Amino acid sequence: FRELVANLQADIQKLRDKEREHASEAENLSSQSQAMMSLNMQLQATVLKAKAKTLDLELRKLEALQAAKQLSILEAYTPATFFKSESEALKTLLLFERLAFKAQLICGQLEQDEEVEAAISDDFVNTAEARYLLALLQGLAQRFVVYLSVCDDTEFMKLGFLHHDVSSIEKRLEGFIEQLRREEFKPVECVHAVKAGVSQLRNLVASYAPAQNTYTLD
Repeated sequence: FRELVANLQADIQKLRDKEREHASEAENLSSQSQAMMSLNMQLQATVLKAKAKTLDLELRKLEALQAAKQLSILEAYTPATFFKSESEALKTLLLFERLAFKAQLICGQLEQDEEVEAAISDDFVNTAEARYLLALLQGLAQRFVVYLSVCDDTEFMKLGFLHHDVSSIEKRLEGFIEQLRREEFKPVECVHAVKAGVSQLRNLVASYAPAQNTYTLD
């Protein structure tokens, strides 16, 4: 009888051990299921964002095509004298607007990247300096936009040649945008290039828009 009781108790203990194992496995499965559900929700959110981005890009593509078509139609009815005089000044105005926008775009992306930096490093310091210089560049370009928007027609036409001198700055900014896209951004290179661009715009402001504020680089 004692042996039978001992065997029964041993069987009961085995059943309890199996019950614990099953409970542990069920808990692990539940945890894995919750993790999978969370991951699935994240993937769905990513897909929705990608879909929304694709739709936005397609709509912008349509807007660009429509604008280009409208421009080609307007050009057909535009006097030839416009392309000899006003078009150069208009190119200059649009170029300064693009400079301000692209400088702000790079600066904003660098600000987001700085938020994930864990410690002060040489790249962190150089990136902060690049942001400072980009803000100066944006301000100078924006001041030219304002000046060209309010000056008289004679002054507006006279400054049409500036887009030839300033186009190199835009090419440098486009290069840094491409670096950011590929995650190959070089802060030191950006600092040197943007500092040169700021100096160039500062001299242009002093020469052709003396009423505007000038900046001094350290």
